[in-house]
Amino acid sequence: MIRTLDQTRLPFERREIRLADAATCREAIVAMTVRGTPLIGAVAAFCLAFGLREDASDTALAKTRDWLASARPTAVNLAWALDRHQGEQRQAGVEAGPVESLDHAGIR
Repeated sequence: MIRTLDQTRLPFERREIRLADAATCREAIVAMTVRGTPLIGAVAAFCLAFGLREDASDTALAKTRDWLASARPTAVNLAWALDRHQGEQRQAGVEAGPVESLDHAGIR
């Protein structure tokens, strides 16, 4: 689980939100309770990680990535990062799973 501040309440109220799974991470991006490229990127990374906990297959990862990309279509940095992740996974090879593609990209 990750905790962050509800950005919609700032600066008048300090309210913490808890993101415990892929669905709550995506909803935080959709509802704009998380804002700003760095925080959106961190929450998106956790969304993918939570999704991999449920199903670590390449097919499930691709579905989670597409589902996440639709969370905020105007977030160009989010789309760029998800596209880059997909490219790194493809470059790692079809036989490589998500963990191996992270190793290849130097992320792990």
